[in-house]
Amino acid sequence: MGVALTDRLMILKTLDSMIDFSKSTIQLEVLLYLGTKDSPVSVSEVARELRLRVKSAYDAMAKLLTKGLVKREGTGYVISSRGREFVTNLYRLFTGELSHYELSRRKLRELKSLINNLIIAKYVYESLLTMGVSRKNEISINKLSTLLGISAERVKDYLDIFANAKERDLKLFRKIVKRGKGTFGRNNNNRVYYRLTQVGLKELSKFHEYRKFKRNYFLRFILRITFSYKKSEAFKRLIMFIGLGTPIMTIISSFFGGTYLLAIWLYIATLLSVIALLSEYVE
Repeated sequence: MGVALTDRLMILKTLDSMIDFSKSTIQLEVLLYLGTKDSPVSVSEVARELRLRVKSAYDAMAKLLTKGLVKREGTGYVISSRGREFVTNLYRLFTGELSHYELSRRKLRELKSLINNLIIAKYVYESLLTMGVSRKNEISINKLSTLLGISAERVKDYLDIFANAKERDLKLFRKIVKRGKGTFGRNNNNRVYYRLTQVGLKELSKFHEYRKFKRNYFLRFILRITFSYKKSEAFKRLIMFIGLGTPIMTIISSFFGGTYLLAIWLYIATLLSVIALLSEYVE
C-alpha cells in the first residue's frame, strides 16, 4: 500500500523544516553520502568525493551536526539515527512506499540517483538565472563555482551536458575559452566562460523569478553597482561599502575642515539604502 497524498505532504513538511530543499541541496548530498558509509569520514573526504568546495562541505556538515542529523565519531562524522530516519522518510516521499524499516544500501543508492537528477536540474536552473542577470549573459566557471558552492569540475560536467547537446532545443549554453597572457607572454592563463544561447534565453524568459527580476529596476541597479550576481551578495557588498565608507568620509571631512563631503556621502548612502529597501517590495 502506498503513502497517501496527505501523508506525503506531512512528510514533506517535516523534512523541509529540517533541511530547506530549495536552499540546502548540499546538506542533502552530504547526508546521503554519509548514509552509504560504514565508518566515519572527514569533511575533506566528503568534499573530494562529492566535488564540493571545502568551505561548502564544512558549512553543510556544521548545520547537519546542529540539527542532529550527523554526529562526530573520532576525527570524522557518521549519520545519526535521526539522520537515518530522515533519509528513510525521504525515500518514502519519493517512492510512495509505506515501510518504516531502515533503508538497505541498494535502496539508499536508488534514492541518491533520484536526488542527483533533481540536484543537476537545480544547479542548471541557478546557472541560467545567474547568467541572465550578468553582463553579456555570461559568467566564468570559477565565479559560478563559488556562487553554487561546488567544484569547477562539477559545474563543467553539469553545464557541458547542455553546451554539447546535439539536439538544438537542449543547447542552453555556449562554452567560451578566453585566452589570457601568462608569464613571458605565454597563453597559460585561459579562462572558461559559459554564455546563454538563444535557446537558453528563451527558457530563461519562462522563469517567474527572472521575470520578477526584469521588472525590479531597483534590484538591477544594486546588482550592477556592486558587480554582483545574487541579491544576497549585492546586499552584503552594499552594507560593507556603506559601513566602511562612513568612517572614512568622516575622517577625510575632519582633515579638510568641512562637512560638505560628509553630507554628500550621507546623502548617497541614504539613497542607496532606500533603493535597496525598495527592491524588496517590487513584485
